[in-house]
Amino acid sequence: MNKIICCLGIACLLMGSVSASAQKKMCPDPHGPGQDIYKHYKGTLGGKAVSLDLRYGYCGGSNYGGSTYYYDDNERTTLFYIYEPKSYEHGVTLTAGEQQEQTNIWEDYKDQMEPVMPTWEFKILGNKLIGKWQSDDKKINSDIELDEDYSRSVPMDIRFIKDSTSGASFVGVKPAATVSKKNADFIEGEQLKFVSSSDETIKTWPDYLRYYAKNNSGMFYFMPVYNDNGFLVLEKNLRIKKLEKNYYLNLDVNNRKQVTLNDIVISDRKKLSAMLETAVRKKYNLEAGKKLSTWFINDQMPVTDNIMIGHKGIVFCYNPGVIYNVNHDKDENNVIRVFLSYGQLSKIMKPDFRRRIGMK
Repeated sequence: MNKIICCLGIACLLMGSVSASAQKKMCPDPHGPGQDIYKHYKGTLGGKAVSLDLRYGYCGGSNYGGSTYYYDDNERTTLFYIYEPKSYEHGVTLTAGEQQEQTNIWEDYKDQMEPVMPTWEFKILGNKLIGKWQSDDKKINSDIELDEDYSRSVPMDIRFIKDSTSGASFVGVKPAATVSKKNADFIEGEQLKFVSSSDETIKTWPDYLRYYAKNNSGMFYFMPVYNDNGFLVLEKNLRIKKLEKNYYLNLDVNNRKQVTLNDIVISDRKKLSAMLETAVRKKYNLEAGKKLSTWFINDQMPVTDNIMIGHKGIVFCYNPGVIYNVNHDKDENNVIRVFLSYGQLSKIMKPDFRRRIGMK
């Protein structure tokens, strides 16, 4: 699966431009009602069952970190960015390019030509998303037919908050009006607790933004990356100095509890470390016989608690500087992500979590 196996970067792949005067006329309020949307879709892509978490800002054509989709029978999840449209009107045809899976540990974006990617061309019409998918070699074309579906997920709305005192701002999500009060209060409380590291002096989003403005720079995103089976997983994406980092909040909304690695597996870190090493060597095709310290800081693969629950397994996310030293520009946005399927984890999985995901 490798959920969002690349940096969910703030840097968007935006194409085209609009003059300042035209944009002001077309886009008077980038975050006005109905301009920012988050939608969870289910349906088919090329006849195969697919789920999509889409985020988009009509007014300005913003990606808000990128959208993600996965085939229900496939472990892999794909990230795509929506290109800037010629018009910000609702109902226009939108085009998106898929983010390719990163298979090199050190990815030097500065020296790369613009990659050739599979593309989406689609329209959002009411609660439907209709369009065409085309492979990168343009030889395969598939129909996309999706409907908004919240039968197993939580309807959320994008929100933009800016603190007038500090000038700090962020784009995140809040439970939609249709969510029960108990679930909405749970989600809101856990989000604020997560971003504020449980600092008891931070009780509101403006409190947090003032804290953030003193310690960091720029805007950050806090967006859903998995919203299915009663789980809601949110990714906090921010820049700390020059480094881009991602952190995950895993919520079991059905049971109103945060899920951590300790809730998923027994405390056999040595076995888990060995599994992660096997997976990272396979993913990046690391030369057999060479120690991990050839590429990373240590010879053993550390077990990170920075994880993301997905539809087929768990992604372990290692931010820059955690398992390798950042010493040149191309390392700055290089997040190492390692995927272990539920099947691989089954022998060390706790019974409660096994039952939660429906494993026998």
